[in-house]
Amino acid sequence: GIVVVDERGFIESWNPAATAIFGYTASQVMAKPLHKILAPERYSKVAGKGLEIFLRNGKGSVIGKSFEIQGNHSQGHEVPVELSISAVKTAIGWKAIGIVRDITLRKQVERRLEETLDSFSAMVSNSNEGILIVSESKTIEYINDAAARMLQSTIGEIEGQKINEEYLNPNKAEHRYVKGSQLLGWMEVKISQTIWRGKEHKLLILRDITDPVELRERL
Repeated sequence: GIVVVDERGFIESWNPAATAIFGYTASQVMAKPLHKILAPERYSKVAGKGLEIFLRNGKGSVIGKSFEIQGNHSQGHEVPVELSISAVKTAIGWKAIGIVRDITLRKQVERRLEETLDSFSAMVSNSNEGILIVSESKTIEYINDAAARMLQSTIGEIEGQKINEEYLNPNKAEHRYVKGSQLLGWMEVKISQTIWRGKEHKLLILRDITDPVELRERL
């Protein structure tokens, strides 16, 4: 949607896409104060002060940026939108051009992903098998308690670190795991692909096989 605010802070232009987002027709909003119509009550004071500063000098903390905010819908609920504001100098003052995108679907997807991540975290945190999630850049983005215990480290020490590329070799299942120069044991690594936070990642399942490997080597 495109909304233009004139030098007084009143709505000067309101296109059909803005109507689709907020429910108001152009005839309902034209020549009316923008923040009085679209800004929820909790934003009203800040929005009014920001608009006052903008109309005076064309400056503001949100000018030239994109940000997410809630806007009032004509039906009484709020709509999550992404808003980009540009300033235009005219002979009599400053106008603001707002590009508005409805991000309702994006927010719904994000909530679903968060719910899925919460369920996933609850499930794997109690797993006896170690679990790592590794990004395409080979950064460990998730590790569960079992994997941290196996590696004799804390989750904070491991998350965000680069993984040893040897562990990503699909043709090698058994690996030594060390801390510094100390051999901690042996583990079996199974690798698969997964979607994590909307992107492809590698899922590594770790199983301690120190006892059977040592027994095999003694035989």
